[in-house]
Amino acid sequence: MLTTPRDEGQVGYRFARSWAEVRALLGDADLFPLASSYALLARADRVELVALQRALEDELLAAAWPAGHAFNARCEVQWTRRGDGYELRLLAEAAPPAGWEACGRYEVGEEVALLLFGQRKPGQACWRETRIPRELSYPVAGTGRARLVAVPYRRDGMTLRYRWKGVRADGLAGA
Repeated sequence: MLTTPRDEGQVGYRFARSWAEVRALLGDADLFPLASSYALLARADRVELVALQRALEDELLAAAWPAGHAFNARCEVQWTRRGDGYELRLLAEAAPPAGWEACGRYEVGEEVALLLFGQRKPGQACWRETRIPRELSYPVAGTGRARLVAVPYRRDGMTLRYRWKGVRADGLAGA
């Protein structure tokens, strides 16, 4: 369980020997409640930002992803393939749980909302951006611009990284 004051961000590290180990971590309901968690999955030919529940149900996680993030309001896990395994980093405003090596403490700044590409108008199924020759899909209902919600992790007032918390749309929900 994660416990610590809100104004201190902590980073934990661990190494996973296989994709199955990473996938099991992403399915951990204590860290990632399905109703409120997201995944950004990345490989050379594809990037997907989806609700974690959809990623699990649609078998998006059946095949290995060399890099990615799973996140919610409480924590974020980042993974990067290294050799035969995966480096994992846990970012949270809480001490890392058992099995994670604590490797950094940060000041937590005010929440920010980073703009994602595209805009969705009422009646449109997806977000559209003229510079991108395909429709964009984000795991959020609504219209307008989509935003990635994050908090900066700082040292001595300088932002060193962001911990992602969620996704929201600026416009009306349910459009």
